Amino acid sequence: MPGDTLDQVVVDFTTSRKEAHAHYVGLSRVKTLDGLFVLNLAADKIHVSDNIKTEMSKLRSERQSTLSIHQPYLHSATSYQLAFLNTKSLHKHIDCIRRDRFLTACDLLMFCETRTSPTDQSEFYHIDSFNTELFHRLSNNVQRSHYTLLASFSEFSLEKG
Repeated sequence: MPGDTLDQVVVDFTTSRKEAHAHYVGLSRVKTLDGLFVLNLAADKIHVSDNIKTEMSKLRSERQSTLSIHQPYLHSATSYQLAFLNTKSLHKHIDCIRRDRFLTACDLLMFCETRTSPTDQSEFYHIDSFNTELFHRLSNNVQRSHYTLLASFSEFSLEKG
């Protein structure tokens, strides 16, 4: 089907024509390189549109932007650093949050979770050196509901105030 992304793909480039982007389309349908099998790849048939070459040249020269990343761990000890994230399925990604040095350098982490369950416990969302509070939306629904707030306060932030 057009636009599909598959686990395994066999791409056969047997052709006498040079179709713009045919190789890209064929190679971009697979999720990993381990699942890609290429037959009859002829480098002389790879074609890149002149419009694409021009646009890429402009992006590399005229349209460069500077990288701007806020690094809370470089800021003053007299200010508070707050991170507020609208999340989905935090319960599936809490380990990524625990390892994120930008987030764990903040004094207060707040997550507006789109899916929580009344059975979720604050301890499950614990992050080292943070005190965690889970504010559930009042609901009798046992399924994951919308609009729960998770707040984690750094133990060190209390020393600042």
